[in-house]
Amino acid sequence: MGDPDGMLNSLHNVISDNCDSIFFLLLETCESFDPCMIRRNNVMSPEQKTALLELAKYPLSLKRQVRLYLRKLLGAKLMYTVADFDLPKCLAKYLLFDYS
Repeated sequence: MGDPDGMLNSLHNVISDNCDSIFFLLLETCESFDPCMIRRNNVMSPEQKTALLELAKYPLSLKRQVRLYLRKLLGAKLMYTVADFDLPKCLAKYLLFDYS
């Protein structure tokens, strides 16, 4: 698998001491991880590479897979239809990447 959304190419914008929380939120949006590309990246810190490589070892959680599936299936409509789902508020917020 590659880097379909160019996430590795964008991480240099949030790699600094005060952006760790943003870095890890971005990881939540990733569909897949390419270990070769991660190893070759010279912008990330060793800790960030380790975190990415650790995620690349295992399949995405079912929760993340369902979120990705629904986001692909519904696209922009998800924002307007998630309220119609019979879900706890915390899951609805998760589907919308609402971390407020």
